[in-house]
Amino acid sequence: MVKDKFSCELIPIWAKDEEFTKNTLNAHIETLNEKATFKNILDHRCLIVATSYYEWRHYEDKTKQKFRISSQGEEIFSFAGLYSNWLNKETAEEKLTFTMITTETNETMRHVHNIKKRIPVMLKKEDVNKWLSGSPQISQFAFPYEAPLIAFPTT
Repeated sequence: MVKDKFSCELIPIWAKDEEFTKNTLNAHIETLNEKATFKNILDHRCLIVATSYYEWRHYEDKTKQKFRISSQGEEIFSFAGLYSNWLNKETAEEKLTFTMITTETNETMRHVHNIKKRIPVMLKKEDVNKWLSGSPQISQFAFPYEAPLIAFPTT
């Protein structure tokens, strides 16, 4: 089986194998400086470009509903991410990996993402270059995106 050289689950440069990815799909912005997985790559900032994304709403009867989330005002938006280049020491294969940074939920998403109450850090257009340049501090992006979001149930 041939594996992709690109993965949305971050593998730190020091990880021994790809099993580490089960812990790195998302990164909480509030604890990036504390976690060994992320604190050495805080300057490895990237954008994750999307037109929408999906979240799950959980119900008391243990069922769940998938929602498609998009911005009312923008066709394309960017999430804040961190990346790492990981080298598999056994195969010498290099893999570019990344993780999406999350923050506390906003009012719209509190209804949909009702268990963990997290949303991706969505960057406003005026913040994209600030994010990529490494300034200001990451903690200044820890605000929930307040632009109008639309959540549609999907099948």
